[in-house]
Amino acid sequence: MKEEERFKQNEKPGIGMIFFMVIFLGGIGYLVFYFAYGIWGSFAYHTVISVEDAGHIKGASYTSSSWGGSTSAIQTEKGTFLVRGALQAINGHQVRIEHRGNGSRALCEVETNECYKLLDW
Repeated sequence: MKEEERFKQNEKPGIGMIFFMVIFLGGIGYLVFYFAYGIWGSFAYHTVISVEDAGHIKGASYTSSSWGGSTSAIQTEKGTFLVRGALQAINGHQVRIEHRGNGSRALCEVETNECYKLLDW
């Protein structure tokens, strides 16, 4: 068999190679999309759109649950706010509500600059 004939036989890729390339390029595209979305989501979460005063802390209570996770209820003169997790709230500290770029809200202590995600019902 001549050298030229061997190259002519191998010019077209087989169905297995086409399938592999589709899966490989699809996976690469998925990874690019996944990381781009993660970067944008992180950026949108940390972008503060607006800030609203929530008053001063008057009291706090903590509830632990094995089903829904733990929550803390923070009482101020403007209402009670539920946040995810346990936090140390100091009576008299001023708190504010931050509206984030991804639509979430966070309760932040002004003095310590610590923020906790508000639970929306």
